[in-house]
Amino acid sequence: MAIDYNQIAPGYDRYRRQGVDLGHERMAHRLKGRERILEIGGGTGNLTLGLWSLGLRPTSLVVLEPARDMIRRARAKGAPGQWTRGAGPWLPFADGAFDAVISAYVLQHVPELEALFSEAARVLAPGGVTAHITVPHGYIRDHPLNRFFPRFATIDLARFPGEDRLQHALASVGFTAIGLEEETEAPTAIDQAYLERVEHRFLSTFDLMSDAEFASGVAALREAVTAGQGDTGLRQTRRIIFAWGIKDGRQQPDPRKPHET
Repeated sequence: MAIDYNQIAPGYDRYRRQGVDLGHERMAHRLKGRERILEIGGGTGNLTLGLWSLGLRPTSLVVLEPARDMIRRARAKGAPGQWTRGAGPWLPFADGAFDAVISAYVLQHVPELEALFSEAARVLAPGGVTAHITVPHGYIRDHPLNRFFPRFATIDLARFPGEDRLQHALASVGFTAIGLEEETEAPTAIDQAYLERVEHRFLSTFDLMSDAEFASGVAALREAVTAGQGDTGLRQTRRIIFAWGIKDGRQQPDPRKPHET
């Protein structure tokens, strides 16, 4: 079952976090001094807008996004950058064209992770960085929604790369000084407001469930909210993984030129 982001674009932001989000400050710090940035899977511009509000002003910002209507929504919101249609793992840019390649909540949509990181390495200049915000497997397993949607973890564990996979994929294509940093927010209630977000499918996980499965889970969650007079008593502790790697900064020898001995 595929997710049609053109179809969901009009309401995509309504129940999602806006402004500076978890991991954005780490991303901005890692990108400091990088003047040519490529974002993969820009969605409706939430990452670019978050970084912009933190003062990141690169000379060149290119955003690759496959869904036409997501790009329209991003432009309507005033998201910065040069937006173009396209998707990983293959990146339609010249070797060494960027100083940074970034994404937020995109890696789960690219099964060919090694191919994506290989392409990131190719389009990066020596010393460039690739940095990505994603979700740790522990967070998926511990999520309170597993109580209401039996396949919640099964769906997301199958598509989000685990920490070992991230580390191996980055190292296998030559990234060095690799880092996996976890960041956590304060617990939030699974309450009436959270139920409303679920009803509007604020997570892409819900778009990968059958209508019957989704309806059953929402009914169970609604029943728990009602029984608790607006609050299930459950708490969600949001967590992300900030994964990054540095491309070897040494200039590689040009095979067309003779080597000195």
